Amino acid sequence: MDGVLHFLQQLYVFALTPEGLAAWAGAGSAAVTGSALQLWQRHGARSLPALPSHEEAVTGGADAATRFFSAVHDLTMTVTEAWNTTRIRGGQVEEVIKRDHLGQVAERVDAGADELLTTLDDYGRSGALAREARSRLATLWSYSSTDNYRTEYYTETTTDSEGRTTTHTRSRQVYESTDHYFSFARSELPAAEDAVYGWLRDGERRAFPRLGMAKRRVDLQRLDDVQRSFLERLVRSTVTRTEDEVPEATLADIASQWCVGTKIDHDLDAYVHGLHEGRAVARGAFDRTRDAKPQYHYNTGSRSHDGPKGYQAVQKLLRPVAASDQAWTDVLAVVRGAREAASTLVGWANDPSTIEGDLEYARVAVDVYELAFPASTLELDRLPRAWLTLLASTGVGMVAAVLTWIARL
Repeated sequence: MDGVLHFLQQLYVFALTPEGLAAWAGAGSAAVTGSALQLWQRHGARSLPALPSHEEAVTGGADAATRFFSAVHDLTMTVTEAWNTTRIRGGQVEEVIKRDHLGQVAERVDAGADELLTTLDDYGRSGALAREARSRLATLWSYSSTDNYRTEYYTETTTDSEGRTTTHTRSRQVYESTDHYFSFARSELPAAEDAVYGWLRDGERRAFPRLGMAKRRVDLQRLDDVQRSFLERLVRSTVTRTEDEVPEATLADIASQWCVGTKIDHDLDAYVHGLHEGRAVARGAFDRTRDAKPQYHYNTGSRSHDGPKGYQAVQKLLRPVAASDQAWTDVLAVVRGAREAASTLVGWANDPSTIEGDLEYARVAVDVYELAFPASTLELDRLPRAWLTLLASTGVGMVAAVLTWIARL
């Protein structure tokens, strides 16, 4: 107890010193600046894009891909619509969000995910084999290195304010060379060959359908006058944020961002390209690896080394296999992320015991949109960032404290 009282006494004494007053001034400035910055951020986040997908007006008609991605788009827009409402009328997102609509959209996301994965079943089955091939190839070779340094001595002379010089002998570590070690696990070669050739043979009989989402557009001519007018008003209020008329081409481009903003076509093309490239280099890679020695050691003046020919050959094969594996993994990440976001948002909205904050809703909605539509031009991330507020307010607070302290010297 005595220790606590002593600490409080010391704190009180410090608070009355120039340094203490400077600290209080700095803290006050930080609080004021932080509040002002937060208000500025919230003003910048006043509206977020909130547009219907109009899936019924997409060129080429609805299919598994458009049903899934339009549902993900509408999931985010259900939240951003509620966000915008609270910024105009007050309240919280959880109080104004359309729960029934959110539940229906979440069901669409789940059903669309199932349908999309069924459509892409050939990729899924092949993708499992690509993952196995990648794993097996990675076990064939291991690499490690050790950097070598020498101690170098040098002198350093300093001069004090009275003109007296002092010489010091110091040391530093200077890079000299690197030992590179490559190990070949010959016993793993048969399993690696089986896995790679199994993946390649399986790929020859797969259809690998393309989705063509990048070519889809929302056809404004398929919207009636009321829908067309409402869409333009939404674009002006939540996207362009201007009263100027939106040109027809610009309006169509904005409305179509959930089609052209996906990268699923790129991922599926990358998967097939990896298969083709793997087929072209597999046999040569295994032939060059088969006669490799168990161990290789090189000492060079460089921190990197290409390794023996067998190692290089396997790395060349591993690249397309890994590319295919990663491409399919990215597709699954979008599907899984959409399901999780839908489940999270519906769970929050239907839980009366806890009211989640607006930023929590917005972050989930924005994150899933950016996951599904990474190439979209819609700016959804207009949300306040706590780290920016903290950094700015702390910096201003520190400057204020220093200036106050200097003024009192």
